[in-house]
Amino acid sequence: MEFFLPSLLIILIGTLIAFFIVPKFSPFILAILSVALLAFGIYHHYKLFGYEYAYSTWLDQFKPYAGIVMIGLIVLISVLYLIGLFGGGKPAPAINNAVMENLPSAESATNMLTEGINNTIRAVNNMVNGKNNGKKNNGGLIEGLTNSAVETFSNVKSLLEPAPNAAKGNTIGNNRGNLAK
Repeated sequence: MEFFLPSLLIILIGTLIAFFIVPKFSPFILAILSVALLAFGIYHHYKLFGYEYAYSTWLDQFKPYAGIVMIGLIVLISVLYLIGLFGGGKPAPAINNAVMENLPSAESATNMLTEGINNTIRAVNNMVNGKNNGKKNNGGLIEGLTNSAVETFSNVKSLLEPAPNAAKGNTIGNNRGNLAK
């Protein structure tokens, strides 16, 4: 019992400190405390087990070679770094220029995109103003927004459709301003 109660008291005090006092410390104080406790732990460990370190002298025979090994490693790492930096690898492959004859002009691609955006804006304006392409707008704002979204997605879908000649192996473009993947 004489070992159990003091140990239980130490665990209880440690728990109270960990839950109520330590969270109020700043990170700077916690870092200083952790370094101090680590230094104390290393000192205490070496004090308790110092005699075991005295018997581990088999590495002493390698001490004269430590400088040579370090210089060799530094030279080896430097040479490998320079080889990686300045060459030693395979040359870069040649870049093939893409055939540009079937690509649409930039103006036509921009016009198709602008047309889709303008159609969407017109649909939203018609919906807000109560016009719905000659149909009576019975559903109000929700139906108008739904119709506008459907029209927008159909416009975007038409912009992203693959080219009609994509099945023939020509996937560069469809000459309508759309780019096919």
